[in-house]
Amino acid sequence: MAEEMPAGITDGEVMMINTLYINPGRWGEYQAALQEILPQARALEACLVLEAGQVADEPGTVILTERWRSGVEYVTEVLKLPMFEKYLAATEAMYAKPRTVVVLNSL
Repeated sequence: MAEEMPAGITDGEVMMINTLYINPGRWGEYQAALQEILPQARALEACLVLEAGQVADEPGTVILTERWRSGVEYVTEVLKLPMFEKYLAATEAMYAKPRTVVVLNSL
């Protein structure tokens, strides 16, 4: 599935909070995919912040906090990199329900 751009994305810096709901039976598989993509994504010049954590009292719920130097660059270049296409294609089938994405404006 192609990643759809959430409302609020501009050419300026973009911050997003993604909530992923992972099927319990796929947790180990998801962790492996995440551990593969995180260092690669963090190494990109366009990546300013990329953190992942599991909600303490909700096993299988993952929060990804992202900050990229340009929303347009994120959509047109970063998400089209083979490593992201591979990660998104593999992990989407692991979701218990659709992810939510919240775009934040910097204060």
